[in-house]
Amino acid sequence: MEKTKKKSLKRKLRREMSGLLFAAPWLIGFIAFSMVPIILSMYYSLCSYNLFTEPVFVGLVNYKSLFSDRLFWKSVYNTLIFTLMFVPMQILLSICVAALLNFNIKGQWFFRTVFYVPSILPVVAATILWRWIYNYEYGLVNNLLNMLHLPSVLWMQDPQWTKPALTIMGLWGSGNVFIIFLAAMKDVPQMYYDASRIDGANSWQRFKYITLPSITNVIFYQIVMGIIAALQYFTQAYILMSGYLANTPTGPEDSMLFYGMQIFYKAFYFFDMGGASAMAWLLFVVAAVITSLLFKTSAKWVVYGGEGD
Repeated sequence: MEKTKKKSLKRKLRREMSGLLFAAPWLIGFIAFSMVPIILSMYYSLCSYNLFTEPVFVGLVNYKSLFSDRLFWKSVYNTLIFTLMFVPMQILLSICVAALLNFNIKGQWFFRTVFYVPSILPVVAATILWRWIYNYEYGLVNNLLNMLHLPSVLWMQDPQWTKPALTIMGLWGSGNVFIIFLAAMKDVPQMYYDASRIDGANSWQRFKYITLPSITNVIFYQIVMGIIAALQYFTQAYILMSGYLANTPTGPEDSMLFYGMQIFYKAFYFFDMGGASAMAWLLFVVAAVITSLLFKTSAKWVVYGGEGD
């Protein structure tokens, strides 16, 4: 009996060691490239550190200095406005597109492909394309506006239009979001729709009372992911401004200075690694608080599979 137990323990230990061995490359990479930088960034946020000298512990000085920095508050304002503008529009547009492409029509595959393709284009190439589209003199958007006898818009030069321009560009590349909504709609049991037709429900009623409640869990997921992504917005704005207006890399009147860009400039332009680390941790706290609040409110409107049975 004891020999059997020992053999069983040896086999169990061997399986666990084999599992750890196969997972070792990922564990080593996670510790070296994720866990260690996270811990160091927390320490650097409490230090005066410029990458070239030894970090000097200064406590909460970096955090205090941020609240008196005009550019910090400008980046917070721009990021919040963009998030409030982009995320709801992305969710609404993606649901509408998914609902339309859920109908069985001729050439359905073609329309789904057309809407999805922009999301798989390289971000840099797509942003450079939009830089040309937004050009004031010969851009495609202004040409269309002129054809409709509407005035041209200074998309990249007018601070009132920079964030709407980025929002439109972001909506154009939201194919990955609409395809998730489409998959969720396809997963709604057909018997619900058949029963509603028997009861005399029209298309809008079926969408309102069956489709939307059935995909609330996916809507919730996309809201959380969309907010987190918008709070970290960086690449498109940086590429547009660094190549389009070399003298104003943060846009006219700093209207395109987003929080992620300010972290980048602090760390690699001004070599204020301590301040950049402090900003990064503030962003983490804000994202965590917003996510936790969303989870608390989700119990009132999100329906998960099996709850309504």
